[in-house]
Amino acid sequence: MKLDETTTAPGYRLYVLPGTEPSNPGLIHDPVVSGLEIAVDVLPLPATAFEAFVARIRATLGICKITVTHSWAVSWSLCEAHALKAPKEVTAFGGRSSFRVARA
Repeated sequence: MKLDETTTAPGYRLYVLPGTEPSNPGLIHDPVVSGLEIAVDVLPLPATAFEAFVARIRATLGICKITVTHSWAVSWSLCEAHALKAPKEVTAFGGRSSFRVARA
C-alpha cells in the first residue's frame, strides 16, 4: 500500500548496481545536478519491521533521508558511490520501477 507517489528533488541519479540480477538501479545523491527528478514510491513501514527490512539491504546500500518534491524528507535507500566500479547511468528511465519494466 503506497502512501504517496512523488519524485525526488533535483540532484539525484540512478546507476545500475553491479552484481544484481536482474539489474537493479541504485540512487545516488549528486547535488551539482539540476533538473533531474527520480520517481519514488513512499511506502508505510512499521517501526517493528524496520530491522528486518534493513537486514535485507545489500552492503552497498544504506538508509538515508532524501528530499522529495514536496520539500519534505523521507527515508530511502541510497547507494554508496564507491560501489559503482564501472557506472552505467540509468537516470533517463525516471525511476526504479520504470527501469525494471524496460528491462523485462
